[in-house]
Amino acid sequence: GEGCQSCDCNPTGSYNQSCNIYTGQCYCRPGVTGLRCNHCEARKYGFSTEGCKDCDCDNIGSKDLQCDTSGQCPCLDNVEGRRCDRCKENKYDRQRGCIDCPDCYNLVQNAARDHNNKLNKLNEILDQIERNPTVITDENFPIELSKL
Repeated sequence: GEGCQSCDCNPTGSYNQSCNIYTGQCYCRPGVTGLRCNHCEARKYGFSTEGCKDCDCDNIGSKDLQCDTSGQCPCLDNVEGRRCDRCKENKYDRQRGCIDCPDCYNLVQNAARDHNNKLNKLNEILDQIERNPTVITDENFPIELSKL
């Protein structure tokens, strides 16, 4: 009728194009807010036709409980993960701020890194064999294999 205005609801964030006739508030999907249902509520992310998801930032490992548009929470130093819920490598004890592991752990870490490097080299060799499956007789093969 005369004097009526369009609801102008956001098609992504609202269920439909109708709104409250008194307030103009559109009917928002879960986790969506705004008069026109055009953005996520606080501590939510992923504005879509499904609504918005909880950030669920870890309150111990996060600087703030608001995540970015991808869902990544802002982590404290030495903390990682989308939710900031685990210590970085060679760190432990989130309650104490993910402190350095004892020096002896470096021995374990270095051995694990060396092992992973050897596995990566082996994978490269297997990939080469898969790409070029030619039979080659090489008397050095057992020696080279033992180096891995």
